[in-house]
Amino acid sequence: MKRIILVASLLCSVIIMIAQQGLQIREVNPDYLEYLNKKNTGNIQNRSAEGYYLGEIPSPIVRDYSNLQTSSPKSLPAEYDLRTVDGGAYLTPVKDQGAEGACWAFATYAAVESYWKKQSWVTFDLSEQNLATCHGFDWTPSEGGNSDLSTAYLSRRSGPISENDDEYTLPLNSSCVSGLTPVAYVGEARYLPGIADANYSADIIKQAIMDNGALYVNIHFDNNYMNYTNKTYYYNGTESTNHGVAVVGWDNSKTVTGGSAATPSSQGAWIIKNSWGPSWGEAGYFYISYEDTKALTTVAYFPSNIDYNAESEIYYYDEFGAITAVGYGDGDDYGLVKYIASDNQQITMLGTYINDAGTDVTLEIYDNFSGGILSNLLGTTGVKSCTYPGYYTFNLLSPVNIGIGNDFYIKLRYNSGNESTIPIEMVFDGFASSVSIETGVCWLSDNGSDWDPIGGSTEYDWDLCLKAYAVNIPSAIPVADFTADNTIVTVGQTVCFYDAST
Repeated sequence: MKRIILVASLLCSVIIMIAQQGLQIREVNPDYLEYLNKKNTGNIQNRSAEGYYLGEIPSPIVRDYSNLQTSSPKSLPAEYDLRTVDGGAYLTPVKDQGAEGACWAFATYAAVESYWKKQSWVTFDLSEQNLATCHGFDWTPSEGGNSDLSTAYLSRRSGPISENDDEYTLPLNSSCVSGLTPVAYVGEARYLPGIADANYSADIIKQAIMDNGALYVNIHFDNNYMNYTNKTYYYNGTESTNHGVAVVGWDNSKTVTGGSAATPSSQGAWIIKNSWGPSWGEAGYFYISYEDTKALTTVAYFPSNIDYNAESEIYYYDEFGAITAVGYGDGDDYGLVKYIASDNQQITMLGTYINDAGTDVTLEIYDNFSGGILSNLLGTTGVKSCTYPGYYTFNLLSPVNIGIGNDFYIKLRYNSGNESTIPIEMVFDGFASSVSIETGVCWLSDNGSDWDPIGGSTEYDWDLCLKAYAVNIPSAIPVADFTADNTIVTVGQTVCFYDAST
């Protein structure tokens, strides 16, 4: 119980500390705390009775859907199966995770690969091994992971890597093969309301499958609840989730007969793609009852495919992404982060985590921050509305040119109505222990003008979760002087940058 006590003590200390300043911190997912309790008492179920490995670990992050607003549901068919739609054109083959807890990585790439095929993009076999070994969090490939690890890894552009460059071999070596070139970038993640959320809607998930292909979902798997004859499953208990899979369709008239433990009262099932090889189940697939109490607790997809660009760069401090969220209690809060340009660059896009459905965000880039005052607005995204939680990237209305060695400041406004809406990275024992907190580069504010410093050497050991995406501009283009008010100067096709020395 030592680690549980440490985590609980850490959280209590943080809550007391920020409460004194009027800040609020988001609660921890009870399923995650249950997982920690099981881990420390030796009660983790890491494989099925058949010997197939599990490995999905519940996320510590709680997302809020109370402000979710969606359009009226479209007319949905009674049955939809990506295995048969256009001859299965939107699915990649069933894979086998073997004796490793990497199901979550296979579920992630089942979703990414399916989305790419749905968008008629180039098809790749992506490296689950690289995702499972290079995510950077505390968990080894044998222990497992979840879609939060995938989102952090993809948003910082650690991958996806081609299977040909980092092949899945058993047993997995937990050492990361770094320095490989991504086949593309995945700059988006979306989290739909799961079965435990008040705003859960099967129709939302069904429409997302039709629009985006396979989705990442989690379940609680126990052999006692599996009917291997009918390839159907129904769990009606309360244990935390333990397996990551992909949902590829549904059948409203499917009769589910559970294992020896339970049978649902009505028809209807989700069609699930597993990662235990094509000889398991129905050629690697099976059916989960709509009534299952843990299936689809987390539902995620990654709607993005951006061409790889060797001349691009990403600025970030939050290697591990959003560990939790904080705020001043009124649901309308601000963050500020400082970066220094490593080259003559054009900033085209900004990215951040959204923890609450219905959040409006505004991102602005400024040239100066002195005496607590921002000045010389260089660019903005305008107000952007985010229907679902997830990781979002936003194009600037006009790209911003920054000269090498010059600093720039990005201001964010999060308006969600939730008392803790600002995504932060922090050390979280048992989840992200190796977080490195920066000093003097991040601030928070309740009103956008009075700024509280966070990070190393402050009371708040956090990094703000904000990324800036830039493209290098050839050095042959001169860095020109600015006018007296630091206005960008453009002459013909010559691009000019702010130079602090002028």
